[in-house]
Amino acid sequence: MLEVEDAAVALRLVAGDPATAVAFEKGVASLVAINVLCMAVTWYNQPAWVDLFAETTDWVFTLAFTAEMTVKLMGLGVKQYLADGWNVLDGSLVTSSLLD
Repeated sequence: MLEVEDAAVALRLVAGDPATAVAFEKGVASLVAINVLCMAVTWYNQPAWVDLFAETTDWVFTLAFTAEMTVKLMGLGVKQYLADGWNVLDGSLVTSSLLD
């Protein structure tokens, strides 16, 4: 059976440590920018389809940011992940989004 530590090592070997890769960070930054744009399209007394769009994109981005957090946790390990203040902020936001 594959242990969690073995999975993290395998992830680093296969993906080239995506938690610190420039392309990975640029991809996440792009997701953040697109998420902000999607949140900005809502307005007072909006049609039902805009509500549906906002709810759907909220879940899609929550899942994407959860995946990002998971990859970073596996790639960096919990101790190194928590050593970076930005990761702590991201993790807090993702956790609160999942609880919402």
